[in-house]
Amino acid sequence: MHYRVVIFGVKDTTAEIVKYVQEKLIPVDLLVTIHPDVLSGNQVSGYKGLSYLKQEYGIEVFETHSYGLKDEETSRFFEENTFELGISMGWQRLVPASVLSRFQVGATAAICPLEEVVPH
Repeated sequence: MHYRVVIFGVKDTTAEIVKYVQEKLIPVDLLVTIHPDVLSGNQVSGYKGLSYLKQEYGIEVFETHSYGLKDEETSRFFEENTFELGISMGWQRLVPASVLSRFQVGATAAICPLEEVVPH
């Protein structure tokens, strides 16, 4: 499958970025977040389950079982699909190069003016 706009995040602020991009800029195709089971082995400040965004916006949600996105299922998902633009909200230092290299346009942190990087 091809995903044009992908947002990475695990925190409550990620929902705000999704809402902003979805409502003001361009449809979000995919949200990558962690499965709630990952919390048991990691300290995630501000964690918020984000699967409800699937119902709210119709966005596909991929829940990884590895906080560092390095498990076999996540690796396979990124190898088997294509991606244009990735936007990371507070998780950017953990997204591995093997995932970042899959984005045709590139990936950015959500700290920059999104209007300048999101294709309209």
